[in-house]
Amino acid sequence: MVKFNNGDRVEHARRGRGTFVSYDTNEEESVVSFDLDSDADGDTLTVSTNLLKVIDATSKLYEIYPETIIRYVRQRLGDDADDTSVDEDILKMSKNQVFSHVTKWNGLLGHYDETIKNWIKGIYGVDLNENK
Repeated sequence: MVKFNNGDRVEHARRGRGTFVSYDTNEEESVVSFDLDSDADGDTLTVSTNLLKVIDATSKLYEIYPETIIRYVRQRLGDDADDTSVDEDILKMSKNQVFSHVTKWNGLLGHYDETIKNWIKGIYGVDLNENK
């Protein structure tokens, strides 16, 4: 049986995706806080543990970033665009780090990531550095 930890992203066979909170009185049942767009509509429910599976790093990445961004960062890290072996590392990166890798992969070397963020702040009034 797979052991779940508090905070693991999980998928229930019938209810959809959510976050594992804890085991109930025994490990046969688990408490899961389901996503708003799941079939459980954001509720926190006790469900059968055997109907849960951990969502892998690649699936988690696709919940956060579009495929093009993921592919750029993989390539920037020296892997093929389809190689998922660095996905766990990408998940640990801040959005600023991801943005930096994307700009560098696209030929904007130096500190253009900061320059672009400053342009956006100056033009649109949006500070992208708040998402550290």
